[in-house]
Amino acid sequence: WRTHLLRNTGLEIYLMGGKAYFFAFAEERARKSVSALVKAMDCPDLVDYEAEAQGTFWTKSIHQRGKEGSVSNFEYLMVLNTLAGRSFNDLCQYPVFPHIVADHGSPELDTSQLSNLRNLCKPMGTQHPSRVAVFQECFEESKELDLLHPFHYGSHYSTRGIVLGYLVRVEPYTSFYLWFNKRFDDRTFRSVAASWLTSAAVGRQVKELIPEFYCLPEM
Repeated sequence: WRTHLLRNTGLEIYLMGGKAYFFAFAEERARKSVSALVKAMDCPDLVDYEAEAQGTFWTKSIHQRGKEGSVSNFEYLMVLNTLAGRSFNDLCQYPVFPHIVADHGSPELDTSQLSNLRNLCKPMGTQHPSRVAVFQECFEESKELDLLHPFHYGSHYSTRGIVLGYLVRVEPYTSFYLWFNKRFDDRTFRSVAASWLTSAAVGRQVKELIPEFYCLPEM
């Protein structure tokens, strides 16, 4: 089962050959009916992924393989994204990959200096000390509004608009971006360095990256 547009109406089916098909239903009841029909089919390789993901064996397995180094960091993060219900077929729940590099200005990256790398123990909103106070102020302001759920961040680390912005140079996402934003403007993605700066040091954005930054040179 998957969400579609943040509603519990999606169903994704993975085939042995690697392809995946995503079905978006008008209501959750229809999804449950179709899901039950698929599970009742006589398929020798059929796996109830929802039940597997809710268990602990597979989750512990990927964690152990990650510690042992028997899977790459990319593969490990992709499995975590899949377990979290994220899919390449849903822009609202697109896979999330983290910023890694903090130094985008040097001609050569010295990875022995931790200051040149992102602190993975902290979210984007607290990478720079000056931003901690900004988001704490945001939290206090939201409390004063008597909201049910006060918040630190008024934006999100991944949205449909963010994903389309990152993939704007690759069709069909270029067309999707223009349909979504109507035009190219100053919000259009220009560089990883600029994205890091606005998400880690200045402003109130907290955007993370997507898998394509680590596997798709055409971006």
